[in-house]
Amino acid sequence: MSKFDQLVRVQTDRIESLKRLFSNVKKDSSARKTEIYFEKRLNQIDEFNKEFHQAHHTLICMADYEESVYKQQNTISQFEDLGMEVYCFVAEEKKRIYPGTVTHNESANSTITTHVEEVRIPLPKLPVPKFSGNCADWPSFHDAFLRLIHNNERLDKIQRFHFLKEALPVGLDNDIRQIALTEANYEVAWTTLLQRYNNPRIVFASHMNMLYNLPNLSKEKSADIRSMVSTVNVCIAACNTVKAPLQGGDFWLTHYLTTKLPKDTHTAWEHHLGSKIDVPSYKDLQQFLNDRLVTLDAIESRNACSGMKQSNETSDGTKRVRVHSAHTRSGASASACYHCGNLHILRRCPQFLSMDCYQRKEVASKAKLCLNCLGKSHTQASCPSNKNCLHCGQRHHTMLHFPATQPTLIPSSTSCQSSAASSDAKPTLQCMSTTTSSMTHRKVLLATARVVLSNTQTGCQATVNALLDQGSEATIISEHAVQSLQLSRSTTRTSITGVGQDSGRRCKFIIW
Repeated sequence: MSKFDQLVRVQTDRIESLKRLFSNVKKDSSARKTEIYFEKRLNQIDEFNKEFHQAHHTLICMADYEESVYKQQNTISQFEDLGMEVYCFVAEEKKRIYPGTVTHNESANSTITTHVEEVRIPLPKLPVPKFSGNCADWPSFHDAFLRLIHNNERLDKIQRFHFLKEALPVGLDNDIRQIALTEANYEVAWTTLLQRYNNPRIVFASHMNMLYNLPNLSKEKSADIRSMVSTVNVCIAACNTVKAPLQGGDFWLTHYLTTKLPKDTHTAWEHHLGSKIDVPSYKDLQQFLNDRLVTLDAIESRNACSGMKQSNETSDGTKRVRVHSAHTRSGASASACYHCGNLHILRRCPQFLSMDCYQRKEVASKAKLCLNCLGKSHTQASCPSNKNCLHCGQRHHTMLHFPATQPTLIPSSTSCQSSAASSDAKPTLQCMSTTTSSMTHRKVLLATARVVLSNTQTGCQATVNALLDQGSEATIISEHAVQSLQLSRSTTRTSITGVGQDSGRRCKFIIW
């Protein structure tokens, strides 16, 4: 037996107990009917009344209440009628036998009233209606203000005028705001507001514009479809308010809304209609969309739960558990600089910033830091950062970038054995300082020149930095220079390896 059925059975038993009390009072002899006898019976009736209403309050909050026999038979009314009859009979009997005593009527009435009040659910206070200044919102504001403020007899005109000014939007209707706050001016302000906004034609046009401005839904999402249905229902209700109903001739509305639906929803709507030849109404479309929303809500809820489950499991099916750990460093703080020991990170260390790139790398290597992010907890090979050097794009920190060991003409992937371009060398000679991969950091001077290359066939020119290497076996040119000169090329699979390098770089093209 469910809890609901148990409570209903208890309620039935209380009614039967009240009937037995009534019967006993009638048949008891006059010798037993003392003042204490009547007081005890009246208190017993009060107790039945209190317990019955408390249980009734619990029953009406349960799901089975609406369809129950308890509600259909109106059991609460039966009990209250019986209780009032029994109470009045006992009180009258007491007054008849003991006319000089005070009856229990006042306390009983207050008790019954208190119990009835307990059944009522306390409601929050209604806020003072606010007007947005939009004509589409005027009908709802007008009805609410009329009911709560304008027709409220407990408010005088000064109070109504004050609430009216508070309800107006900021920056609009300043002429009404500037009217003096007097009783006579309230009717003037209210009439002015009615003449300005109580215009059914403008209200109708505003809501029709809302219909015509509905967006085309590209994806089938329950939130978007529900928003569209809600907007349409608001517009229909507003049109009914201004006596311009859309129902009855809403077939055009149904067709118009189907053009706004996403492709999947529109396809499902056509399948829903099937072989029907009657023109569907908006009521048919609304019922279909409501059923569709139930399905979409279930699917989206399942997908959300599935996504959370997958995020908590690894690829082999084992559950991932997030563990938070903490440790303290003895001596220096966890944010202390690895170089000077002060409370700042290495990238903000003034001494570290004043060093050149070679000295910075030596500091990072001595502290066993990641050369890509200058972190401590991992190596350069396992660095989780996706950021590279801003100068060359390689996997090292920008502060650890070494000057190029070759001019900007070298890092190209285009090789040519016989160039179609001629060079006009300028008399300026530049020297570049670079280093090898040796740990001794010896400096080597290489001769470079600023030259202008020109394509005799197209007439295109490009100014580049050239490395003057007399022992070079091939001329290497950058991709940017090839495109600037519009040189002809063909693909190749040649690999170029420099002196002292373990791996080479592949050439993509060759110039003929």
